[in-house]
Amino acid sequence: MCAAKSRRRGARISRFIRRKRAILAFLSFGERIMQTSFKRRDPKIHIFLTGGIQVGKSTMLRRLLAEFPAVPFSGFRTVTGPGPEGAIGAVYLVPADGEILFRPERKVGVRWGYARGMDAFPEVFDEFGTACVEAPGRLILMDEIGCMEREAPRFAEAVLRRLDGETPILGVLQGRADSPLAEAIRKHEKVLLAEVTPENREEVFLQLLRKMRWQMKRFVDSAGAVVFREHEGKTQALMIYSNHKSWGFPKGHLERGEDPAAAARREVFEETGIRIELLSDRGFAAEAALLRESRKIHYFPALVRSGALSPQPGEVRAAEWQDAQCVKELLYFREDVEPFEWALQQYRARQGKG
Repeated sequence: MCAAKSRRRGARISRFIRRKRAILAFLSFGERIMQTSFKRRDPKIHIFLTGGIQVGKSTMLRRLLAEFPAVPFSGFRTVTGPGPEGAIGAVYLVPADGEILFRPERKVGVRWGYARGMDAFPEVFDEFGTACVEAPGRLILMDEIGCMEREAPRFAEAVLRRLDGETPILGVLQGRADSPLAEAIRKHEKVLLAEVTPENREEVFLQLLRKMRWQMKRFVDSAGAVVFREHEGKTQALMIYSNHKSWGFPKGHLERGEDPAAAARREVFEETGIRIELLSDRGFAAEAALLRESRKIHYFPALVRSGALSPQPGEVRAAEWQDAQCVKELLYFREDVEPFEWALQQYRARQGKG
């Protein structure tokens, strides 16, 4: 980009980027002022599925969760398991992200049938259930809330604190539940209550999936690489021109169970067609540029291993090698400057250029 034949193009791009930076700075300032009003426009960050018995509420919850494999979640599930002699079965509390184990100390109820009803053990909700609700995660599962929690005040208080917080909840609320906690959930300003029926469940699923895709994107870390090479005596870095019409480095969201280094290798190949060798397994963790995002972007210094430039269709408009001295002028987000400088320092140390 700094060669004589492309100086005019570089100047035009630089002017364009300076204008966009000015606009971005203005919008970022406006975002800080308008965050409260933004929350007022769309305050419903929690989703609770409700409806009749056996309409597919928990099944829909599992389908929604499966769409976000990289999002770390916590919370609880209630599952039916073996009960004492003469009982229809028992209900157990299990961690949302853990193995289903029918432990006696996690039994919250025993079903005896129509004549005898159900025995409830609210102290299990107060102890183990509260711990599940308070466990850290970027998404909290509550499957399900009904009537057995009626005499569990500590558990109810923990749920209410989560409702008042900013961590999204995905839950199931029994349609017939009439406890104070159930009513508080129904009336909470941050709760979107979605009625599920056999007729509408596919439409409801698609609507909630669209909402959650926007919501969860803000919580999933990304990883990418600053890839270097030597060309005609100059150090060059690999950059992409995105569909958002901005220059940056190849990167993308982590998949569930994937470490940042593996994600960086995968994303660079997918977006540019280049296979890379990381210079370090330790990346630079930068804060995401957008104010409402609660995630990090992990950048790694890297060298080309093989491949030819091939921008990913639909995701990347262009993938080009840029002279290192021009990179900072091209970067759209100033938050990418420090990771680039760090990666360049790592590369030069490796090349013996100090």
